[in-house]
Amino acid sequence: MDWKRYAYIPVGMWLGAMVCTIYVAPRVFRMLGEDQRELAGNVMAGVFLAVDCFGFVAMLIALGASLCSKPRWILSALLGVGAAFSAFYVNPKIVARENIDFWHGLSTKLWMAMLIGALILAVLGSPRAKSPAA
Repeated sequence: MDWKRYAYIPVGMWLGAMVCTIYVAPRVFRMLGEDQRELAGNVMAGVFLAVDCFGFVAMLIALGASLCSKPRWILSALLGVGAAFSAFYVNPKIVARENIDFWHGLSTKLWMAMLIGALILAVLGSPRAKSPAA
């Protein structure tokens, strides 16, 4: 069995994790209320960081499986860079409350782009092995 067939399972898992996180985040803020906004932010920062790190690893796996498909390889690389940038640069800026409106807006746009990219990658699936000529 070709391992590349299974290499895109983490892409689907990351996609699902992003959708769940996007769904849950506003509810956590609403549930904890205005007086607990910082607590909600700290809780969700940990969730976003975990999902971004998982996405980075998923894209490394997808990169390895996409070596024979340039479009998939490029998309996997871009998504991996986006996940790493989100996890290790944008997320800390939001947690530190540095220019939070700018960084939160950028984070939202970046996550939407990664969500669309991961959806495209998941729909495309792994590159098919070339069948031998008859």
